[in-house]
Amino acid sequence: MNIILGNGESRKNLNLNLLLDHTTYGCNAIHRDWNPTHLVCIDNKMLHEIVESQYCKMYHCWFRNFQLMDAEMYPVLRSTVTPGIEVIENKNTGYKFAFYGQEVSRVFHDDSHTMSLEENPVYWFTWISEHDKVDIVDDLKHIPLLDSGLLATWLCCEFEKPETVYLVGFDFDINDGRVNNIYKDTHCYAPSYALPVKAKGWVHNFEVIFEDHFPEVNFVHVQEEWCFDKTIKNIDTISMEEFKTLL
Repeated sequence: MNIILGNGESRKNLNLNLLLDHTTYGCNAIHRDWNPTHLVCIDNKMLHEIVESQYCKMYHCWFRNFQLMDAEMYPVLRSTVTPGIEVIENKNTGYKFAFYGQEVSRVFHDDSHTMSLEENPVYWFTWISEHDKVDIVDDLKHIPLLDSGLLATWLCCEFEKPETVYLVGFDFDINDGRVNNIYKDTHCYAPSYALPVKAKGWVHNFEVIFEDHFPEVNFVHVQEEWCFDKTIKNIDTISMEEFKTLL
């Protein structure tokens, strides 16, 4: 099987070790608990966490927003950062590094259980070694800008040439009015009181992938509820119990 693993809470009761004999594309913080065949990430904080954890020395990763530069560029770029602005770095390997940043951050307020966007410049220098198993999606110019789960699905379809792809842990608007993610309340993720992300854009982009880019692939969404346009011919839904039976 070819399986894409999102981090929605619907996969909480799935023993991921049942997937060891299958090709898996996982996203973001799944590396904290399990090692998919390929790990996909586009998020600034998470990119740095994955590299700093040494994960990519043993397991293959696909990164986006992670253009690599030669070591001699480091002092030039380091000198451009305004003093007083937060800079996050891992150990200098002397090989290659990615330099990226953000001007605005999400800030969660525990007292009022609200979120605001605030100006808070942060820059990362993330060093890799020549032995790290990292491929850069930015080099594949034909792939559009996509969130991690969508990108994982695209990469699986393009490189595995599968007949069928199973989507596990993609819950979309299925939630209790709060954020739905296995890793909520942990580093890089929203607190459990946060409002859920509106899933309309995600659903639409998945439908475009199904119908316009990989119509030859059969997609199976492992979920208790139907989430997609029922006129799309190459997407079906099965329950988690049915999926476990297939495994």
